[in-house]
Parts: sequence; structure tokens; C-alpha cells
Amino acid sequence: MFVIEQFTSKHFDGQQSDGRMILLSTDMTMVQSVKKTTKSQEMLMLDEQLCFALHSASNTIDNLYRPRLAEHELTYSQYITLMSLANEDNVSITQLASRVGLGKATMTPLLRSLDEKGFVTRSTVAGNERQKVVVLTEAGLEALQGSCYVTENVFSLTGLTAKEADVLISLCKKIAK
Repeated sequence: MFVIEQFTSKHFDGQQSDGRMILLSTDMTMVQSVKKTTKSQEMLMLDEQLCFALHSASNTIDNLYRPRLAEHELTYSQYITLMSLANEDNVSITQLASRVGLGKATMTPLLRSLDEKGFVTRSTVAGNERQKVVVLTEAGLEALQGSCYVTENVFSLTGLTAKEADVLISLCKKIAK
């Protein structure tokens, strides 16, 4: 068992303490010297940051999806766009961009690529030449259905239980509101 002592002033050798915690054994011999961190120092610790944890998790998921979707000639952004359109199509580019969390400027080349593959069609709204709607084609639905196993595969690689995944999804949705 260890006793923790903090030397905040001059200690036995006459040196000023630098805020280190001295771990002493029960017989008072020094075992380890550990730097004590303040709350502000803890806030600067990368591994303690929510933003870094989310960023790292997101990168890990992206890295798991990328090679698996590449087999289907899809990017992750294209994949989630096809999923969104499978849930509801005949939507404006603006609505679609908002739904998948991408900027409208990002959607234009993404949709062009999906259109060239025959997975979506883009058409102008009657009476409003500036607005286009996007529709999922049969080929797009087949491509999505042929790649759906990727999601299950990536999920199994995360090591999460279904309950943990549900909680994590719920927390992410709370943050994204």
C-alpha cells in the first residue's frame, strides 16, 4: 500500500517542489515521483478531449469502410448518399446534402459521379430551373443492396456490442443536433 505525499515547498534536499507527487511505500521509502497535473493541464491532454476521441473513432471507421466499399467502387460519402436516397428519394440536392451532413458544394461532384455510374438521376424541377432533385435508380439500389454486408462487417470489426452501438449512436445524434 502506498502513501501519497505532495511536497509544495522546500523538501528534504532544500529544492523547491515542481508540483510532483511523491509516492511512498508504507515504510516511507520513495517508490515513484509522478508529475501532478492541474485541471487546466488535464484539459490540454489530447487523450482527454471529446473532440479527439470522436475524430479518432471517425477516422477508424472511415479506414474500415474505405477498402470494403472500394470493392464496390464506392466511397463512404457515396454509400451514405445511396442509403439516404433509398430511405427517401426525389429530394433536392440541398435536402440531401443536409441529410448526409455534407456541403452542397461537395454534393455536386459526388452526385455527378453517381450519375455517371447510373446510380442516380438528377433532374430539374418543373417551373424552377435552378432546383434539381435526385432520384435513386434501380442500378443504384442494386449497388447499395450488394454492399450492405459492408456495414455488418465493419460493425463486427469495432468490437462493440449492439447495445453499446445503440448508446453510441444515440450520443452522436445528441451531439449532432
